[in-house]
Amino acid sequence: MVMMNPGKYSGRLIEVKSGASANDNPQISFIWEIFYVQQGNDWVELEQPIRRTSTIYFSEKSMDFSFDKLKSMEFRGLPSNPKVEDFSEQVRTSLILVCEHEKKQKGEGMAEKWSPEIWFGNLGGEPARDLKREEADAMDARWKNYMSTQKR
Repeated sequence: MVMMNPGKYSGRLIEVKSGASANDNPQISFIWEIFYVQQGNDWVELEQPIRRTSTIYFSEKSMDFSFDKLKSMEFRGLPSNPKVEDFSEQVRTSLILVCEHEKKQKGEGMAEKWSPEIWFGNLGGEPARDLKREEADAMDARWKNYMSTQKR
């Protein structure tokens, strides 16, 4: 996989998955298809679209922060079973994504970190396993409670 330069890109959400990390934290992974890069004031089409992943985690410490990210994307579903159509039209069709470089968590070198411009998330990756029913129920209950306290 070719490392992209830091900067702003334009793409769309093509897949979303819930699961749990290797550390047993519930997570949602977003798979983006990216078509354009910003160069100055212009958007230049990539030679070929690329796919990249962003992930948000739902540990006890990060839960509300992650819910804010979902809300920023106008998420209308349940976190344990997200679907692309649960997100705003903007997220599904044309969203600005930011590519940053950060030191790899394991090993030498740098890694890409992709985040929608409307939030800045964690380095992405596929879920290590499916959510357990009790994890899914707890995450959904907390989401419903969070949403009930937000002004619409």
